[in-house]
Amino acid sequence: MSYQLPSPGSVAPCVCSLHGSALIIFCERCRELLCEDCLSSDAHRNHGFVRSRDACKEQIDEVTKQAQKLTIKYAKTGDVIARVSKTKKDHEEKFDKATTTVNKLYEELRKLIKKNQEQALLLIQGLKESRGKELDRLAQEVDKTNQRATDIGKAVAQLRHNLEGNSVSTLLEIKALQSSIEAVDDFYRMLEEKTDADTTRLSALVNSVEKILQENQKLLPRPWEFAENLTFDEKTADNNLSTSSDKTQVRYFNKLPSKGAESFANILAAQCFTNGRHYWEVEVKGAESWTVGVVEEGWQQKGNRHALGEDCLSWALQLDDGRLLALHNDDAINLKGSEFERLGIFLDYDKGQLQFYNVVIGQPLHIFYKKFKNSIQPAFSIGHENGTISQLVLCHLVPQHQHLQTNLNNDSETLV
Repeated sequence: MSYQLPSPGSVAPCVCSLHGSALIIFCERCRELLCEDCLSSDAHRNHGFVRSRDACKEQIDEVTKQAQKLTIKYAKTGDVIARVSKTKKDHEEKFDKATTTVNKLYEELRKLIKKNQEQALLLIQGLKESRGKELDRLAQEVDKTNQRATDIGKAVAQLRHNLEGNSVSTLLEIKALQSSIEAVDDFYRMLEEKTDADTTRLSALVNSVEKILQENQKLLPRPWEFAENLTFDEKTADNNLSTSSDKTQVRYFNKLPSKGAESFANILAAQCFTNGRHYWEVEVKGAESWTVGVVEEGWQQKGNRHALGEDCLSWALQLDDGRLLALHNDDAINLKGSEFERLGIFLDYDKGQLQFYNVVIGQPLHIFYKKFKNSIQPAFSIGHENGTISQLVLCHLVPQHQHLQTNLNNDSETLV
């Protein structure tokens, strides 16, 4: 931001802007020049006054002191610039280190999954080989049993030729044949069970892998996988709000509102969502009183002057006077926590879920459930704070080229 000294032509004329009369005296309390009409008004009753020449000398002394302090600060800017440069370098190193660390962690995760997969596949192969050998042995037993059944048939046929022989010997032979017949019959009866595929152990292995998947699905995907860069829509801003040139910061300027002025000021994001999953973050440390959430289509078009969360078309989290509240339809739920730097918001439009996170400590704060029917738009509010300038910042989460590609993909999906 650049600053310019006032040019000679920009200095105010020596007449009262209210009455058009010559300025003749200086009000010490209001710190401004007055005309005769100003002196007769009640606005400056019982105030102290000095001649403009005396006020001029006092003001010159004061501005001289201010300029001297500014000179001292200017002399120190060299050190500040050096510190900024060093801080930037340190930040780059930290981000590079974080990138390396995250890559290593994901590599370890890939190794764990790969190792687990390899062992699972080896176990399947081992079970397959074991079952194959069992069936090969069974096939050999079937051949032997079939041969035994054939031999029994021949032996029974031979018995009829031995009826004239030794009956005792024949009876003993018949008893032996009956034992063989029972053994063969038992084998044939159990053969169907032995030929059925025993998948008990195999099913247990598959279930184990499914549990690994289910546990990971509880952790993944993480909300930040659907991160987006949002911007403020300055056309929706209430009075006392102003946005930065890149539309990522909004400030509340205290303009000494008149009686009956709202204690909150709202603004919406330029983006709206009708499907899919979306995640964004808001830096809230610049405001002591804030409300962050979403509104459904029609919230503002109907001239709605409710605060966020006071009606059925808005859902929000609010920090006010040290209290954290979840708000919807004029219902308030007290939540734990009062100190925040960044707030994360995750919208799953299709599932009808809106979840808030304390990003710094990774803590879920609250979740709303609602089957949305119309477009959803992120919404923000800054509370009125006397004598301060409060701000909210939409965090830059996605590199610009990736953000543009994501938008193109989303547009393509919408056209389809």
